[in-house]
Amino acid sequence: MYSNIFEYNLFMLVTWFLRTSLRRLMSTQQDFDGATRELTIKNKMEVSKEPALVSKSKRKVFNFLNYKQRRIALKVAYLGWRYNGFEAQKSTDSTVQGKLVETMVKTKLIEDVKSCNFVCCGRTDAGVSALGQVVSLQVRSNLLDAEGVFTPEGYQPRDSKLSTETPPPEELNYVHILNHQLPEDIRVLGWSPVSEDFSARFSCLYRTYKYFFPLANMDLELLRNAGRKLVSQHDFRNFCKVDVKNGLKNTVRTILSVEIDKVDDSTSSSSEIYVATITGQAFLRNQVRCMMAILFLVGNRLESPEVIDHMLDINKCPRKPQYGMASEYPLILYNTGFDNIQWNIDHRETQHILSQFQHQWTKHAICADMIKCMMDSIQHTSSVSSTGSDGDISPLMSFVMGNDTNYKQKFYKPLLKRPSADPLEDRVRHQAAKRLKLDQQPSSSDSNIIND
Repeated sequence: MYSNIFEYNLFMLVTWFLRTSLRRLMSTQQDFDGATRELTIKNKMEVSKEPALVSKSKRKVFNFLNYKQRRIALKVAYLGWRYNGFEAQKSTDSTVQGKLVETMVKTKLIEDVKSCNFVCCGRTDAGVSALGQVVSLQVRSNLLDAEGVFTPEGYQPRDSKLSTETPPPEELNYVHILNHQLPEDIRVLGWSPVSEDFSARFSCLYRTYKYFFPLANMDLELLRNAGRKLVSQHDFRNFCKVDVKNGLKNTVRTILSVEIDKVDDSTSSSSEIYVATITGQAFLRNQVRCMMAILFLVGNRLESPEVIDHMLDINKCPRKPQYGMASEYPLILYNTGFDNIQWNIDHRETQHILSQFQHQWTKHAICADMIKCMMDSIQHTSSVSSTGSDGDISPLMSFVMGNDTNYKQKFYKPLLKRPSADPLEDRVRHQAAKRLKLDQQPSSSDSNIIND
Protein backbone atom coordinates (compact mmCIF):
# COMPACT_ATOMS: atom_id res chain seq x y z
CA MET A 1 0.00 0.00 0.00
CA TYR A 2 2.75 2.38 0.88
CA SER A 3 5.87 2.44 -1.31
CA ASN A 4 8.17 2.56 1.65
CA ILE A 5 8.31 2.85 5.38
CA PHE A 6 8.80 6.60 5.17
CA GLU A 7 5.43 7.16 3.56
CA TYR A 8 3.80 4.95 6.17
CA ASN A 9 5.32 6.89 9.04
CA LEU A 10 4.38 10.18 7.42
CA PHE A 11 0.78 9.00 7.07
CA MET A 12 0.58 7.95 10.71
CA LEU A 13 2.03 11.28 11.84
CA VAL A 14 -0.47 13.29 9.80
CA THR A 15 -3.31 11.11 11.06
CA TRP A 16 -2.26 11.64 14.72
CA PHE A 17 -1.96 15.37 14.15
CA LEU A 18 -5.37 15.61 12.54
CA ARG A 19 -7.04 13.57 15.30
CA THR A 20 -5.35 15.60 18.02
CA SER A 21 -6.27 18.86 16.35
CA LEU A 22 -9.85 17.70 15.94
CA ARG A 23 -10.14 16.74 19.64
CA ARG A 24 -8.69 20.11 20.69
CA LEU A 25 -11.01 21.89 18.32
CA MET A 26 -14.03 20.04 19.72
CA SER A 27 -12.91 20.76 23.29
CA THR A 28 -12.42 24.42 22.47
CA GLN A 29 -15.88 24.52 20.88
CA GLN A 30 -17.44 23.02 24.00
CA ASP A 31 -15.64 25.54 26.22
CA PHE A 32 -16.76 28.32 23.96
CA ASP A 33 -20.34 27.11 23.99
CA GLY A 34 -20.27 26.87 27.80
CA ALA A 35 -18.81 30.35 28.15
CA THR A 36 -21.38 31.67 25.73
CA ARG A 37 -24.22 30.12 27.73
CA GLU A 38 -22.86 31.57 31.01
CA LEU A 39 -22.47 34.99 29.45
CA THR A 40 -25.99 34.83 28.06
CA ILE A 41 -27.43 33.84 31.43
CA LYS A 42 -25.44 36.59 33.16
CA ASN A 43 -26.64 39.18 30.67
CA LYS A 44 -30.22 38.07 31.15
CA MET A 45 -29.88 38.33 34.91
CA GLU A 46 -28.43 41.82 34.68
CA VAL A 47 -31.18 42.87 32.30
CA SER A 48 -33.80 41.43 34.65
CA LYS A 49 -32.24 43.26 37.60
CA GLU A 50 -32.04 46.64 35.90
CA PRO A 51 -35.78 47.42 35.90
CA ALA A 52 -35.98 46.43 39.59
CA LEU A 53 -33.12 48.78 40.44
CA VAL A 54 -34.72 51.58 38.49
CA SER A 55 -38.06 50.87 40.13
CA LYS A 56 -36.45 50.87 43.57
CA SER A 57 -34.75 54.18 42.94
CA LYS A 58 -38.02 55.64 41.74
CA ARG A 59 -39.75 54.56 44.96
CA LYS A 60 -37.22 56.51 46.99
CA VAL A 61 -38.07 59.76 45.27
CA PHE A 62 -41.25 61.17 46.85
CA ASN A 63 -42.62 64.31 45.25
CA PHE A 64 -44.71 66.31 47.73
CA LEU A 65 -45.83 68.56 44.86
CA ASN A 66 -47.93 65.66 43.54
CA TYR A 67 -50.23 66.10 46.54
CA LYS A 68 -52.40 68.85 47.88
CA GLN A 69 -52.02 69.83 51.52
CA ARG A 70 -54.50 70.08 54.35
CA ARG A 71 -54.70 72.23 57.45
CA ILE A 72 -55.51 69.98 60.39
CA ALA A 73 -55.38 69.80 64.17
CA LEU A 74 -54.17 66.74 66.06
CA LYS A 75 -55.18 65.79 69.58
CA VAL A 76 -52.20 64.22 71.30
CA ALA A 77 -51.72 62.34 74.59
CA TYR A 78 -48.37 61.47 76.09
CA LEU A 79 -46.64 60.38 79.28
CA GLY A 80 -44.00 63.05 79.59
CA TRP A 81 -41.89 61.54 82.35
CA ARG A 82 -38.98 60.55 80.10
CA TYR A 83 -39.08 63.57 77.77
CA ASN A 84 -37.40 66.95 78.07
CA GLY A 85 -40.65 68.80 77.54
CA PHE A 86 -42.92 69.17 74.53
CA GLU A 87 -41.17 71.86 72.53
CA ALA A 88 -38.29 70.87 70.24
CA GLN A 89 -34.81 71.84 71.45
CA LYS A 90 -31.46 72.06 69.71
CA SER A 91 -29.66 70.37 72.59
CA THR A 92 -31.72 67.16 72.60
CA ASP A 93 -33.96 64.99 70.43
CA SER A 94 -35.88 63.69 73.44
CA THR A 95 -38.91 65.96 73.18
CA VAL A 96 -42.51 65.17 72.28
CA GLN A 97 -42.51 67.61 69.37
CA GLY A 98 -39.24 66.14 68.16
CA LYS A 99 -40.75 62.64 68.07
CA LEU A 100 -43.90 63.87 66.34
CA VAL A 101 -41.99 65.74 63.64
CA GLU A 102 -39.56 62.85 63.14
CA THR A 103 -42.49 60.47 62.61
CA MET A 104 -44.31 62.84 60.24
CA VAL A 105 -41.22 63.21 58.09
CA LYS A 106 -40.66 59.44 58.09
CA THR A 107 -44.25 58.75 56.99
CA LYS A 108 -44.14 61.50 54.34
CA LEU A 109 -46.91 63.55 55.95
CA ILE A 110 -44.66 66.61 55.98
CA GLU A 111 -41.45 67.47 54.17
CA ASP A 112 -39.85 69.25 57.15
CA VAL A 113 -40.85 71.20 60.25
CA LYS A 114 -40.18 74.59 58.65
CA SER A 115 -42.76 74.14 55.90
CA CYS A 116 -45.65 72.72 57.94
CA ASN A 117 -46.45 75.67 60.29
CA PHE A 118 -46.33 73.51 63.44
CA VAL A 119 -48.02 75.20 66.44
CA CYS A 120 -48.87 73.65 69.82
CA CYS A 121 -51.49 74.61 72.38
CA GLY A 122 -49.38 74.10 75.50
CA ARG A 123 -45.60 73.99 75.77
CA THR A 124 -45.44 71.57 78.68
CA ASP A 125 -42.25 71.33 80.75
CA ALA A 126 -39.92 68.37 81.05
CA GLY A 127 -41.67 65.53 82.88
CA VAL A 128 -45.19 66.93 82.37
CA SER A 129 -47.78 64.72 80.66
CA ALA A 130 -50.81 65.55 78.51
CA LEU A 131 -54.17 64.14 77.52
CA GLY A 132 -55.53 67.19 75.68
CA GLN A 133 -52.51 68.59 73.87
CA VAL A 134 -53.48 70.02 70.47
CA VAL A 135 -51.18 70.89 67.58
CA SER A 136 -52.08 72.57 64.29
CA LEU A 137 -50.11 72.08 61.10
CA GLN A 138 -50.23 71.44 57.33
CA VAL A 139 -49.90 67.85 56.12
CA ARG A 140 -50.10 65.91 52.87
CA SER A 141 -53.63 65.07 51.77
CA ASN A 142 -55.08 62.40 49.46
CA LEU A 143 -58.06 64.58 48.61
CA LEU A 144 -58.45 67.22 45.92
CA ASP A 145 -61.20 69.24 47.57
CA ALA A 146 -62.35 69.24 51.19
CA GLU A 147 -62.35 71.41 54.29
CA GLY A 148 -58.81 72.58 54.99
CA VAL A 149 -57.43 71.27 51.67
CA PHE A 150 -55.44 73.78 49.61
CA THR A 151 -53.17 73.79 46.57
CA PRO A 152 -49.48 74.29 47.37
CA GLU A 153 -47.27 76.41 45.14
CA GLY A 154 -45.87 74.36 42.25
CA TYR A 155 -48.57 71.69 42.53
CA GLN A 156 -48.21 68.88 39.94
CA PRO A 157 -51.38 66.72 39.85
CA ARG A 158 -50.54 63.03 39.97
CA ASP A 159 -53.99 61.81 38.80
CA SER A 160 -54.37 63.88 35.63
CA LYS A 161 -54.80 60.73 33.47
CA LEU A 162 -57.59 59.24 35.58
CA SER A 163 -61.10 59.40 34.20
CA THR A 164 -63.79 61.50 35.79
CA GLU A 165 -65.65 58.27 36.64
CA THR A 166 -62.85 57.14 38.96
CA PRO A 167 -64.15 57.10 42.55
CA PRO A 168 -62.59 59.83 44.73
CA PRO A 169 -59.74 58.70 46.99
CA GLU A 170 -60.15 58.38 50.74
CA GLU A 171 -58.31 60.68 53.09
CA LEU A 172 -55.20 59.41 54.80
CA ASN A 173 -55.78 57.80 58.19
CA TYR A 174 -53.54 60.22 60.07
CA VAL A 175 -54.17 58.65 63.48
CA HIS A 176 -53.23 55.13 62.39
CA ILE A 177 -50.23 56.26 60.32
CA LEU A 178 -48.70 58.20 63.21
CA ASN A 179 -49.47 55.77 66.04
CA HIS A 180 -47.96 52.93 64.02
CA GLN A 181 -44.58 54.70 64.13
CA LEU A 182 -44.63 56.81 67.33
CA PRO A 183 -43.23 55.62 70.69
CA GLU A 184 -45.85 53.85 72.83
CA ASP A 185 -45.99 56.71 75.35
CA ILE A 186 -47.04 59.22 72.65
CA ARG A 187 -50.46 58.65 71.06
CA VAL A 188 -52.56 60.64 68.60
CA LEU A 189 -56.20 60.45 69.73
CA GLY A 190 -57.90 62.18 66.81
CA TRP A 191 -57.66 64.78 64.06
CA SER A 192 -59.85 67.51 62.61
CA PRO A 193 -59.71 69.77 59.53
CA VAL A 194 -59.32 73.44 60.46
CA SER A 195 -59.58 76.82 58.77
CA GLU A 196 -56.69 78.90 57.49
CA ASP A 197 -56.76 81.26 60.48
CA PHE A 198 -56.81 78.47 63.10
CA SER A 199 -53.94 78.35 65.59
CA ALA A 200 -53.64 75.71 68.29
CA ARG A 201 -52.17 78.37 70.56
CA PHE A 202 -54.23 81.48 69.90
CA SER A 203 -57.57 79.81 69.04
CA CYS A 204 -57.65 77.97 72.37
CA LEU A 205 -60.46 79.19 74.64
CA TYR A 206 -59.28 77.51 77.83
CA ARG A 207 -56.75 75.01 79.18
CA THR A 208 -57.33 72.62 82.06
CA TYR A 209 -54.48 71.14 84.10
CA LYS A 210 -54.72 68.44 86.74
CA TYR A 211 -52.19 68.01 89.53
CA PHE A 212 -52.25 64.77 91.55
CA PHE A 213 -50.93 64.66 95.12
CA PRO A 214 -51.30 62.76 98.42
CA LEU A 215 -53.30 64.66 101.02
CA ALA A 216 -51.03 63.30 103.76
CA ASN A 217 -51.20 65.66 106.77
CA MET A 218 -52.46 68.69 104.89
CA ASP A 219 -55.60 70.61 105.81
CA LEU A 220 -58.08 70.13 102.96
CA GLU A 221 -60.16 73.21 103.77
CA LEU A 222 -57.08 75.42 103.90
CA LEU A 223 -56.09 74.07 100.46
CA ARG A 224 -59.50 74.80 98.99
CA ASN A 225 -59.74 78.28 100.51
CA ALA A 226 -56.30 79.16 99.21
CA GLY A 227 -57.17 77.80 95.77
CA ARG A 228 -60.26 80.01 95.50
CA LYS A 229 -58.09 83.09 96.01
CA LEU A 230 -56.32 82.34 92.70
CA VAL A 231 -59.55 82.49 90.68
CA SER A 232 -60.23 85.58 88.49
CA GLN A 233 -57.89 87.89 86.59
CA HIS A 234 -54.64 88.67 88.39
CA ASP A 235 -51.05 89.60 87.76
CA PHE A 236 -49.31 86.27 88.32
CA ARG A 237 -45.71 87.49 88.10
CA ASN A 238 -45.04 86.04 91.56
CA PHE A 239 -46.47 82.66 90.52
CA CYS A 240 -44.40 81.86 87.44
CA LYS A 241 -40.94 81.80 85.94
CA VAL A 242 -40.49 85.26 84.45
CA ASP A 243 -38.74 84.78 81.11
CA VAL A 244 -37.81 88.30 79.99
CA LYS A 245 -35.28 86.94 77.49
CA ASN A 246 -38.17 85.78 75.29
CA GLY A 247 -39.91 89.12 75.48
CA LEU A 248 -42.35 88.47 78.33
CA LYS A 249 -43.90 91.75 79.52
CA ASN A 250 -47.53 90.94 80.35
CA THR A 251 -48.05 88.59 83.30
CA VAL A 252 -51.79 89.12 83.70
CA ARG A 253 -53.78 85.91 83.28
CA THR A 254 -57.32 84.72 84.06
CA ILE A 255 -57.95 81.62 86.15
CA LEU A 256 -61.51 80.36 85.67
CA SER A 257 -61.65 77.73 88.43
CA VAL A 258 -59.59 75.83 91.00
CA GLU A 259 -61.15 72.64 92.39
CA ILE A 260 -59.58 70.12 94.76
CA ASP A 261 -61.18 66.69 95.05
CA LYS A 262 -60.36 63.16 96.05
CA VAL A 263 -59.52 60.75 93.24
CA ASP A 264 -62.44 58.32 92.98
CA ASP A 265 -60.49 55.07 93.32
CA SER A 266 -58.12 56.33 96.02
CA THR A 267 -59.21 54.37 99.12
CA SER A 268 -56.08 53.90 101.22
CA SER A 269 -56.28 56.10 104.32
CA SER A 270 -52.50 56.28 104.52
CA SER A 271 -52.08 57.67 101.02
CA GLU A 272 -55.31 59.27 99.85
CA ILE A 273 -54.69 60.81 96.44
CA TYR A 274 -56.33 64.13 95.61
CA VAL A 275 -56.31 66.12 92.40
CA ALA A 276 -56.31 69.88 91.86
CA THR A 277 -58.14 70.80 88.66
CA ILE A 278 -57.14 74.24 87.44
CA THR A 279 -58.77 75.85 84.40
CA GLY A 280 -57.60 79.11 82.86
CA GLN A 281 -57.66 80.97 79.58
CA ALA A 282 -53.87 80.83 79.35
CA PHE A 283 -50.92 80.18 81.63
CA LEU A 284 -47.45 81.57 82.16
CA ARG A 285 -44.37 79.40 82.20
CA ASN A 286 -44.37 77.09 85.26
CA GLN A 287 -47.45 78.88 86.59
CA VAL A 288 -49.36 75.76 87.67
CA ARG A 289 -46.35 74.28 89.47
CA CYS A 290 -45.70 77.59 91.27
CA MET A 291 -49.32 77.90 92.36
CA MET A 292 -49.34 74.32 93.64
CA ALA A 293 -46.14 74.95 95.62
CA ILE A 294 -47.78 77.84 97.46
CA LEU A 295 -50.98 75.84 98.03
CA PHE A 296 -48.93 73.03 99.59
CA LEU A 297 -47.24 75.49 101.95
CA VAL A 298 -50.67 76.71 103.02
CA GLY A 299 -52.08 73.18 103.29
CA ASN A 300 -49.16 72.18 105.53
CA ARG A 301 -49.90 75.20 107.77
CA LEU A 302 -46.53 76.78 106.97
CA GLU A 303 -48.20 79.82 105.43
CA SER A 304 -51.61 81.40 105.90
CA PRO A 305 -54.03 81.65 102.95
CA GLU A 306 -53.60 85.43 103.09
CA VAL A 307 -50.08 85.09 101.72
CA ILE A 308 -51.70 84.51 98.32
CA ASP A 309 -53.59 87.82 98.56
CA HIS A 310 -50.31 89.55 99.37
CA MET A 311 -48.39 87.95 96.48
CA LEU A 312 -51.17 88.81 94.01
CA ASP A 313 -51.02 92.50 95.06
CA ILE A 314 -48.15 93.82 92.97
CA ASN A 315 -48.08 97.12 94.84
CA LYS A 316 -47.44 95.30 98.11
CA CYS A 317 -45.30 92.54 96.65
CA PRO A 318 -43.50 93.74 93.49
CA ARG A 319 -40.68 91.20 93.96
CA LYS A 320 -41.14 87.46 93.73
CA PRO A 321 -39.88 85.70 96.88
CA GLN A 322 -37.61 82.74 96.35
CA TYR A 323 -39.32 79.35 96.57
CA GLY A 324 -39.14 76.02 94.78
CA MET A 325 -41.76 74.79 92.34
CA ALA A 326 -43.84 71.69 92.93
CA SER A 327 -42.70 68.54 91.16
CA GLU A 328 -43.42 68.22 87.43
CA TYR A 329 -44.34 64.51 87.39
CA PRO A 330 -47.88 64.72 88.89
CA LEU A 331 -48.94 67.42 86.37
CA ILE A 332 -50.97 66.75 83.22
CA LEU A 333 -52.44 69.05 80.57
CA TYR A 334 -55.84 67.43 80.83
CA ASN A 335 -58.09 69.29 78.41
CA THR A 336 -58.18 72.22 75.97
CA GLY A 337 -61.21 73.98 74.52
CA PHE A 338 -61.83 75.12 70.95
CA ASP A 339 -64.80 76.27 68.87
CA ASN A 340 -65.89 74.35 65.77
CA ILE A 341 -63.63 71.35 66.29
CA GLN A 342 -65.11 67.93 65.53
CA TRP A 343 -62.51 65.25 66.19
CA ASN A 344 -62.32 62.32 63.78
CA ILE A 345 -61.90 59.26 65.98
CA ASP A 346 -60.77 55.86 64.71
CA HIS A 347 -62.56 53.49 67.10
CA ARG A 348 -60.32 50.54 66.32
CA GLU A 349 -57.27 52.69 66.95
CA THR A 350 -58.84 54.01 70.15
CA GLN A 351 -59.26 50.45 71.42
CA HIS A 352 -55.59 49.82 70.70
CA ILE A 353 -54.63 53.01 72.56
CA LEU A 354 -56.68 51.94 75.58
CA SER A 355 -54.91 48.58 75.58
CA GLN A 356 -51.52 50.29 75.55
CA PHE A 357 -52.44 52.61 78.42
CA GLN A 358 -53.85 49.62 80.31
CA HIS A 359 -50.45 47.98 79.92
CA GLN A 360 -48.73 51.10 81.28
CA TRP A 361 -51.18 51.34 84.20
CA THR A 362 -50.75 47.66 85.09
CA LYS A 363 -46.97 47.98 85.11
CA HIS A 364 -46.96 51.05 87.36
CA ALA A 365 -49.69 49.68 89.65
CA ILE A 366 -47.66 46.52 90.23
CA CYS A 367 -44.54 48.60 90.90
CA ALA A 368 -46.47 50.72 93.40
CA ASP A 369 -47.77 47.66 95.26
CA MET A 370 -44.31 46.10 95.29
CA ILE A 371 -42.80 49.23 96.85
CA LYS A 372 -45.68 49.47 99.34
CA CYS A 373 -45.07 45.84 100.35
CA MET A 374 -41.38 46.57 100.88
CA MET A 375 -42.21 49.65 102.98
CA ASP A 376 -44.67 47.71 105.14
CA SER A 377 -42.16 44.92 105.70
CA ILE A 378 -39.34 47.32 106.64
CA GLN A 379 -41.65 49.28 108.94
CA HIS A 380 -42.87 46.09 110.64
CA THR A 381 -39.41 44.66 111.23
CA SER A 382 -37.81 47.91 112.37
CA SER A 383 -40.72 49.56 114.22
CA VAL A 384 -39.94 52.82 112.43
CA SER A 385 -42.79 55.06 111.36
CA SER A 386 -43.11 56.01 107.68
CA THR A 387 -44.70 59.35 108.56
CA GLY A 388 -41.36 61.04 109.22
CA SER A 389 -39.86 62.57 112.31
CA ASP A 390 -41.59 65.20 114.38
CA GLY A 391 -41.67 68.57 112.69
CA ASP A 392 -41.12 67.20 109.20
CA ILE A 393 -43.46 67.37 106.26
CA SER A 394 -44.81 63.88 105.51
CA PRO A 395 -42.54 61.90 103.18
CA LEU A 396 -45.64 61.54 101.00
CA MET A 397 -45.45 65.29 100.46
CA SER A 398 -41.68 65.59 100.10
CA PHE A 399 -41.92 64.30 96.52
CA VAL A 400 -44.49 66.80 95.24
CA MET A 401 -42.89 69.69 97.15
CA GLY A 402 -40.21 69.59 94.45
CA ASN A 403 -36.96 71.43 95.01
CA ASP A 404 -38.12 73.68 97.87
CA THR A 405 -35.61 73.01 100.66
CA ASN A 406 -37.47 75.24 103.15
CA TYR A 407 -40.42 72.93 103.76
CA LYS A 408 -39.24 71.51 107.08
CA GLN A 409 -41.08 73.18 109.93
CA LYS A 410 -38.02 73.34 112.23
CA PHE A 411 -36.07 75.35 109.70
CA TYR A 412 -38.90 76.90 107.71
CA LYS A 413 -38.43 80.50 106.64
CA PRO A 414 -41.65 82.37 105.77
CA LEU A 415 -42.06 83.40 102.14
CA LEU A 416 -42.19 87.12 102.77
CA LYS A 417 -38.93 87.01 104.76
CA ARG A 418 -36.95 85.29 102.04
CA PRO A 419 -34.71 86.97 99.44
CA SER A 420 -36.64 88.18 96.42
CA ALA A 421 -35.99 88.81 92.72
CA ASP A 422 -35.80 92.21 91.06
CA PRO A 423 -39.14 93.72 90.01
CA LEU A 424 -40.35 92.66 86.56
CA GLU A 425 -40.11 96.19 85.15
CA ASP A 426 -36.46 96.47 86.17
CA ARG A 427 -35.66 93.13 84.57
CA VAL A 428 -37.40 94.12 81.34
CA ARG A 429 -35.46 97.40 81.17
CA HIS A 430 -32.20 95.59 81.89
CA GLN A 431 -32.88 93.06 79.16
CA ALA A 432 -33.80 95.82 76.67
CA ALA A 433 -30.56 97.68 77.45
CA LYS A 434 -28.58 94.48 77.06
CA ARG A 435 -30.11 93.81 73.64
CA LEU A 436 -29.48 97.39 72.53
CA LYS A 437 -25.84 97.09 73.54
CA LEU A 438 -25.48 93.86 71.59
CA ASP A 439 -27.12 95.42 68.53
CA GLN A 440 -24.70 98.37 68.64
CA GLN A 441 -21.63 96.14 68.75
CA PRO A 442 -19.85 95.75 65.37
CA SER A 443 -20.31 92.40 63.70
CA SER A 444 -17.40 90.00 63.34
CA SER A 445 -17.11 90.87 59.65
CA ASP A 446 -16.90 94.59 60.45
CA SER A 447 -14.23 94.02 63.08
CA ASN A 448 -12.01 92.37 60.50
CA ILE A 449 -11.95 95.48 58.29
CA ILE A 450 -8.63 97.33 58.50
CA ASN A 451 -8.97 101.13 58.34
CA ASP A 452 -6.27 102.89 56.34
